[in-house]
Amino acid sequence: MWQNIIVLVIVASAAGYIGWTIIRGIQGAAGSCGGGCGSGCGAKSPPDNLVQLGSAPQDNAQATSPDEPSAVSSTRS
Repeated sequence: MWQNIIVLVIVASAAGYIGWTIIRGIQGAAGSCGGGCGSGCGAKSPPDNLVQLGSAPQDNAQATSPDEPSAVSSTRS
């Protein structure tokens, strides 16, 4: 009996949370601020000190051809 009550409390809490999230989403979308899109009042502009990380092409004089064995082996014994 008490297991059923615990399960009902958990299910009701989950349903209440989902309903509250949906209501907040609808009210936020209808309002002029805080709609979650990141472009309302109080939205922060991106910082100007960000650095783009990437890999530059490198000339590798020791590149192997498909016929030469690789230094890294993936064979299993």
